[in-house]
Amino acid sequence: MDKMSGYADQAKNDETSGGGGGGFAASIDIQKDVPNPIRLVDTPDGIERYYISWCCCDDGTRRPFIVENEKQGVSILGEMLGDRKNFYRGGILESVKDEATNSAKYIWEDKAPDLLLVIAYNEDASGKSGSWKSKEEYMFNAIQRNPDVDKETGQPFFWCKENKHTKLLKMGRTAFLSLQDVRMNDGNPSEYDINYLKRGSGFSTKHTIHKAGN
Repeated sequence: MDKMSGYADQAKNDETSGGGGGGFAASIDIQKDVPNPIRLVDTPDGIERYYISWCCCDDGTRRPFIVENEKQGVSILGEMLGDRKNFYRGGILESVKDEATNSAKYIWEDKAPDLLLVIAYNEDASGKSGSWKSKEEYMFNAIQRNPDVDKETGQPFFWCKENKHTKLLKMGRTAFLSLQDVRMNDGNPSEYDINYLKRGSGFSTKHTIHKAGN
């Protein structure tokens, strides 16, 4: 079994995972409500999987932090949150059954309610801002077909062509499984362009991928 198919099988069966410049690689920014034509490079084995947490920082902004990958293992932050595969046992996000309400309750909810408000709710008790629970993402080298727009001049330009380099394409589980379906139907996606479609907003955002032209 190749790497991409192995990840797809695990993603379908794993119910515990919810969900450029300087020294950083350039990434493809998926535009909403329009087709995003992309050519993947080096599939099916040129793929990396990692787990990311969106954490509320001191300035009130949610930012992504990689808490686990397959080369370096679990980070200190990931260990602090708990065992992802076992309902975050041993960490701040561990939960137990509340006999009074017959529902799950964080074990730190009474010990450190202010801490739980930040980590379990991103300082939003309504739950609409999510939590620090990690979700898997997948990363590919890819060629972006749509132009970028120069922030200073407003002129379009093709970053990959002008820099003779790929960008990183990052996607969550839903988009990845959609891509795997395309691959199973149409063959290796390194041999044709795909269209990545992103619609909706917030928790209702939908990610779908098709072979370009279909």
